[in-house]
Formats: sequence, structure tokens, C-alpha cells
Amino acid sequence: MGKFKCPNPHDNPKCRGSMTSRYAKCCVSCANSGKNNGRYGKTVSTETRALIGKANKGKLVGDNNPSKRPEVREKLSKLRTGANNTMAGKTVYDIWVEKYGIDKADELNLLKRINQSKSGKIYWESLTELDRIDRLKNHGNNLKSLLNNGGRYSKLHRKVKDDMDSIGLDFISEERMLNKYVVDEIDYKHKIVIEINGDYWHANPIKYSSGQTIKYPGRERLSDDVWKQDTDRLLEIQNAGFSTYVLWETDIKAGNHIQILNEIKKLYYGKD
Repeated sequence: MGKFKCPNPHDNPKCRGSMTSRYAKCCVSCANSGKNNGRYGKTVSTETRALIGKANKGKLVGDNNPSKRPEVREKLSKLRTGANNTMAGKTVYDIWVEKYGIDKADELNLLKRINQSKSGKIYWESLTELDRIDRLKNHGNNLKSLLNNGGRYSKLHRKVKDDMDSIGLDFISEERMLNKYVVDEIDYKHKIVIEINGDYWHANPIKYSSGQTIKYPGRERLSDDVWKQDTDRLLEIQNAGFSTYVLWETDIKAGNHIQILNEIKKLYYGKD
């Protein structure tokens, strides 16, 4: 920093503010700005540009490029490994903690997770503060798990959800329970779980016979194994005190699920 103040005669926004000599009219930045710059108001002709391009051609290509030389690359490699690498063994979150403190780092990490999923972000913003706490608790305080499931519906699920909303069934969608299952719809107050099963993925017994092999992406499964897995899941949910209802794709497309939804409303919501 110089000892003498620059007068900034041209209102230069990049003025350094000081000069190193009492005899200078202004700082180096001001001396090279505006009309003080020998190139002020001048343009480079096409011929000159061509000459500059020709003079620079090939200068940093191949062996002429320092970063391509083995000795330089080895030196750079050593600077970026082990203790020499300031990021070694650290995550972005660790860097945030060092730079901003743990509270700000947690806030940034939360925003990062939320913004990674458009549907998750919409779902998160639709929740009240208490709902967010409850939802996170049910997902083992794993925000990624919550956002990956919350607010994400298949077309089939979306149709059922719209029908449920239209008759006043207040359920939570894609909720994790028993620390292992994500159910399609759940009502904690009345202890009801609704599962929406696609005919193909859950091997609808109307369409698939016992012992039939079903080809799924990357693997094959027997229809009996699919049924057993779903049955065991429902039994575990029922043993936890919940009533379970399964809506099949075939019935939903035919509109038969509306009758089941109305029965649920009559049985449980009529008592409120």
C-alpha cells in the first residue's frame, strides 16, 4: 500500500486509492484508464488480429504447454495429494463448517438437499414446521429419504390422491413407517394404511397365476414370491395396529376404488 493518496482524476471505479511516489499524478490503475490509456478509443484491425493469432499459434501446444510436461504434472500431483491437499478427507459440509460454523453449515446442507429434488422441494415447502419435524422423525431424520419419497406420485397414485382429496380423506402420502416401509397413504389418527398396487409390479392375482415367472428390469421373480413379500409387509403393518386397504390398478382404472374410499370415510371419518 502506497503512502500517497491517489486523486482519482477520472472517477476510475478500479482506483487503487494510493500511489507509491509523491511525484506521480495518480495510481497505476488510473494512469491506464480512460484517455490516459494509449489504446483509448482505438480498435484492433483485422490484419493485426491475424498477426497476433499467427504469433501465438502453437505456443502452448504439446511440449510447449507446461502442464503437459511430465515433471510439471508430477509436481502438481504431489501438491494435490495427501496432506498437501486442503480438501483431503473432507466433504463440502466439512468446508462449510470451517468457513461458516456448524449452524450455517447445517442450513446450507439442508437447502442443498431440498433443492436437489424439484418435487421434494415443493413437498417440503407445503409442510408446516411441525409436519416437517414429524416427517423427518418418521424417516429416521434422513432428509434425503424424506425428499426422495415425499410428494412423488405415480400417475396411478396421483389419480387416487385426487379422489381422496375430493371426498375429504386426510392422509399423508409416501410416508416411512416401522423404520423400514414407505407406504403410499397413511392416516395416523385413524390408523389406516392404503397401498396402491400396480398390476405388473405386484403381480395382480387376476392377471398372474401361481408359479408364473415375471420378468422385471434386471431380474426375474415368481409371482408367489411377490405375493409373499406383499403379504408379509401387510401383516407387519397390521400387527402395528393399522387397518390396511389395497387398491389394484385394474380396479382404479375401472373406478371401483371410489366405493372403497367412501367406505373408509363412512367407517372412520363419520365418527369425528
